[in-house]
Amino acid sequence: MNVVRQSLNYVWSVQEVIGNGATGTVYKCSAKKTGAPCAAKVFNSQADRRPYEVRIREIELLKKLSHPNIIKLMGLEQEIGSKATVLIMELCGSSLYEIIEEPENMFGVDDITLINIIQDVCAGMEYLKNSNVVHRDVKPGNILRADKGSGGYIYKITDFGAARELGEAEQFVSLYGTEEYLHPDIYEKAVMKWSSNKTFTSRVDMWSLGVTFYHLATGQLPFRPAGGRQNKDIMFKMISEKSNDAISCYQDLDNGSLIYSNELPKKTRISENLKMHLTPILKCLLQIQQQFMLSYDDFFKEIKELVSLKKIYVFCCGNFKLQNLYMDAREITATNLFQTLGITNGEIIFNEDFIDFSNLSSYETTVDNPFIILTNSMSCEKLLNEDLPQNINNDDLKFSKIHAGYAYDFKRKAENIILCCKLTKQIYRIVQRFFLESFKLFQEICKQKHYQIEFIKKQFIRLNKLLNLKDNFNSDLEMKIESQLKYDCVVSCFSEIQTLLKRILENMPLKMPTILNDSEPLLWLESISFLVKLNHSIFLKFYKDKYYKRAVATMLDELVHKTEKEKLQTNLLSLSEKLEWLIAYQISVEKDVIQRLSFFNEEKQKISALTTKLDQTFKILNNHFELESINFDDEMCKYISWSKNLVDFNKLQKQLELLENIMPELIVTANEQQQKLEYLENFDMIPSD
Repeated sequence: MNVVRQSLNYVWSVQEVIGNGATGTVYKCSAKKTGAPCAAKVFNSQADRRPYEVRIREIELLKKLSHPNIIKLMGLEQEIGSKATVLIMELCGSSLYEIIEEPENMFGVDDITLINIIQDVCAGMEYLKNSNVVHRDVKPGNILRADKGSGGYIYKITDFGAARELGEAEQFVSLYGTEEYLHPDIYEKAVMKWSSNKTFTSRVDMWSLGVTFYHLATGQLPFRPAGGRQNKDIMFKMISEKSNDAISCYQDLDNGSLIYSNELPKKTRISENLKMHLTPILKCLLQIQQQFMLSYDDFFKEIKELVSLKKIYVFCCGNFKLQNLYMDAREITATNLFQTLGITNGEIIFNEDFIDFSNLSSYETTVDNPFIILTNSMSCEKLLNEDLPQNINNDDLKFSKIHAGYAYDFKRKAENIILCCKLTKQIYRIVQRFFLESFKLFQEICKQKHYQIEFIKKQFIRLNKLLNLKDNFNSDLEMKIESQLKYDCVVSCFSEIQTLLKRILENMPLKMPTILNDSEPLLWLESISFLVKLNHSIFLKFYKDKYYKRAVATMLDELVHKTEKEKLQTNLLSLSEKLEWLIAYQISVEKDVIQRLSFFNEEKQKISALTTKLDQTFKILNNHFELESINFDDEMCKYISWSKNLVDFNKLQKQLELLENIMPELIVTANEQQQKLEYLENFDMIPSD
C-alpha cells in the first residue's frame, strides 16, 4: 500500500493522521515547492454522497472567513489518483478534546488556559455571528490549539462541515452536531428520533459552548448518565427536565436517581474565585427555553467583562492559602479585597514591603510574588489527603488514565504546599525585619524620653528648692508631694520599658529551626515528579496497545498489563504517602510561624501600650509642672511684694527710733522757743512814752 499521497502542490503520508471526522481525514502535509507544513483534509466517499450544495458549502464558507480564531483555508486541491477533494489549511496542533483527554487535565485545565480558550473561542464565535454563520457542531474536538510566534497558544475554530449562513433570528430544521453537545430540542429530534415540528435558531450554538466550557473547566461532561451516550433515554431526561439553575447532572448506577448540581465540582484545577465568575455564565448558556437564553450580544458582553478582570495572586496568612482572585481593576480596593477573602482588616505586603492601600490595581502580582495579607487571626488548617481511586472494573486504558491523572493532581498539590511554605516563611522574615526596624526606632524614642526625664528631673529639683524656700514661710507641702508622685510614675514606666526591651533582645528568635529546612521537601518533590512520569509512561503504553496493536491480546500482553497496573497502584500509594509527609511539613511550618508571629505581636502590643502610658504620663507631668509653676510664681510674687513692704516698715521703724533719740532735744528746743515767743508777746504789750 502506498503510504504517500499527493495533490498538484502538496504531499502527505497516510501515517501522519491529525484527525478523523465523519466526512474525511486530516493529514499533516507539506508544500512541494517550499516544504512549508500545513494540513490536508481529504474528503471520503461519505462526503461525496452528500448533495453538491452541502459539499461546496464548507469550502465557500472557509473562503469567505478570515479571522485569527478561525482556521485559515490556504487552497483547494484534488488528490492525484482518487480525485478526492482536498482542503489545504493552516497547520495547528492538538484539538482541545485531545488536550482534555490527557491525564494531566483529568480534572480540567488551569485558570490561565481556560480564560485564553474562552477569549479566543468567543472572539471567533462573535466573528461568525457578525458574518451570519452558525457553526452547529461546537465541541472541544473542533477547536484547535496553535503555537503563537511570540510564545503561548492561540485557539481556532475548525470543521465547518455542518456550518451554514444563518441570521440570529432565522431558523433551520436540518440536524447536525455531536450528541453530548446538542441542545435538548435538537437531541430530541436527531437522537431520540421523535417527530417534531420544532425549528432551531443560531442560539443552539450557545448550549454547545456551555457544554464545551464545562468540559474544559472540569475534565468531564456536564450530563453523564450511567452507561454513557448509549443511555439515550436518561440523557434526554437529564437535559430536558433540568431546572434553569442546574448546570450538570450525573447518574451513578443504572436506574439510579439523577443528581443535579447548580455549581461546578469542588475538585477542579480552576480557582474558586474563577468558578464564582464562570458559573452564572454557564447557567445562561445551558438554558432550554429561548426566552431564558442570553442574546449573542449580551453573551459576548459577559465574556469580555470576564476576560478583562485583573488577576490578583493573594496569599492570606489567616489560612496560609494562595488564591487567585479576579476583580475589576477599578474596584481593586483593600475593602473589596478583604471582603472577597472573608476578613475584616489586615495589612498588605508586596515585594517584601508593607504598602499603602491606595492604587492597589497598579501592582502586578505573580504566583511567586503575590499580595501577602497579614491578619491578627491565624489558623493552621489540616489539609486532608483524599482517598485513592477505587480499583473498579475499568478497562486498562481508563484505569491507567485515572491513576496517571491522580498522580498529576498529587504533584500539583505538592508544588502548592512547597510554594505556600516558602511564602509562609517569607512572612516571618518580613515581619521580623520590620519588627527589628520598629524596635530600633522605639529605642531611639526611648533615648529621647530619657533626655526629657533628665530635664524634668532638673526642673523637679529646682521646684523642690523653691518649695522648700516657700515652706519657710508656712506654705503647705501638697505641691511637693504630688510632683514627687508624678515624677516617680514616669521613672517607673520608663524603667518598665527598658526591662521589656532587654527581654525582647534576649528572647527574640532570629533563625528558623532545622525542621524548616528547604532542601528536604524539594527532594521529595523530585521523587514525586519521577513517579508521575512513570505513571504517565504506563498510560502511553496502554494507549498504544489499545489503538495500534492487534485487537486480541495475548496471554503475555495480559500478564504485562497486570504487572503495569500493579505498578500504577503502588506508585500512587507512594505518592500519597509523600504528599502526607509534605502536608505534615506544611503544618509544622505554619505552627512555628504562628508561634513566632504571636511573639512579635504580643511584644508589639506591650511596647505600644507602654509607649501610650509613657506619653500620657509625660503629658500629665508636664501639665502639672506648668500649672504648679504658675501657682508658685503667683505665690512668689506675693512673697516678694510682702518682703518689699517689710523692708519699707523697717526703714520707717529706724526713722522712728531716730526720732525717739532726738525727741528730748526737740522738746527742750521747743520750750526755749515757747519762752521766746511769750517774751516777745509781753514786749509788744508795754505802753510807749
